[in-house]
Order: sequence, then C-alpha cells, then structure tokens
Amino acid sequence: TSKDDLKITGGNLIVYAHDDGLEANDSIRIYDGNISIEAGADALHSENDEDPLSGYIYIQSGTLDISAADDGIRGNSIIQIDGGIINISTCKEGIEATHIQINGGTLVIYATDDGINATARSTIDIVIEVYGGDISVTMASGDTDAFDSNGDLFIYGGDIDIAAQSSFDANGTAQLVNGNVTINGTAVAELPQGRTGGGPGRRGR
Repeated sequence: TSKDDLKITGGNLIVYAHDDGLEANDSIRIYDGNISIEAGADALHSENDEDPLSGYIYIQSGTLDISAADDGIRGNSIIQIDGGIINISTCKEGIEATHIQINGGTLVIYATDDGINATARSTIDIVIEVYGGDISVTMASGDTDAFDSNGDLFIYGGDIDIAAQSSFDANGTAQLVNGNVTINGTAVAELPQGRTGGGPGRRGR
C-alpha cells in the first residue's frame, strides 16, 4: 500500500491479501513484471477523494494473474492499459473507473457483475474507449454486462470477443468505429443498443 504512488518496474510478485492486493492513493503504475494477486477485496485499487485526477491506474506491460473477491482493477479516475497480459479469472467487476482507455495488450476477464464498467467516481467524463488489444470477456448469468458505461462507449479498434447475455450497455453514445467485435460467436458491424443477449439485432430490456 502507498499513500502516494505505487510503481512496479519488474520482478516476480505474489500477493495474498485479506483486503486489497495493491493499493495506492494517487496512482498504481505497472511497467513490467510477473504479478499474481489473490485478494479478499480489489486486486488493484487506487482512490483519492480529494483530487479528481488522482486515483488512476496505468499498465504498460507485464503479466498479471488476478483473482479478486470484489473488483479486479479499480481506479477512481482513469485506468489506461497500453499493453501486457492481464488474466482476471474471477471477480465481481473486472475493470472499473470513471474513464477507461484500452490501447493494447491481452485481457481475459471472467466477471459476475460487469466486465468493464465506467461509472462516476470522479468529476472527469465517463467513457470507455478501446483503441486496440485482444479482449475476451465472459460473464456470469444474471443482471450483468460485458461492457457497461454510465456515459459513452467507443470501440476504435482491437479484437473483442464476448460471451454474455448482455454485451454492451451505455447511457450515452455507443459506437463501433473500427475493430472486430464478436458476441456469442456472431460478428457484429455495430454495437447493440441497450441490453442485448446475443447477435446483432437482438434487443433486451
């Protein structure tokens, strides 16, 4: 735990935690390393109530194996993933922040609530942006969403494979600009609007 910034630049790290695995007030920054976390709460948690731009998480490279009783990766403001291999084998929500940007890397997520969730935890814009990466999200049954944004949701690139009853849910604009998106084995050319179960054109509540 760090009251300010927590930086990991390499090495082998194995964490068993009753509460959060890695925790910092201002930021968690991972540039490389092999990291295994089994947490009784969040695996990665960065939160600062006094500064809306702090409480962020940045991942550039490395390998993360995560098992969390609550969220896999949670930041108050921004979570930015530029690369690395991230395997979240179990969690309630895989990735949660106000602003989530995925530019690259390999992400495999199994979640029981939301896979990737943008919600108001700071004063910045609420949005999910995917510019690249190989992303696989599998959801448990029930009231769950693979991608859930309380603001906007944009897919600009990458390869996204979803297995879920509800694939994309956004309160604002939801748009597939570029990239490859497959929902329950069916490739789609546009994001389904609202809660959806399977392939294109199917609408839920």
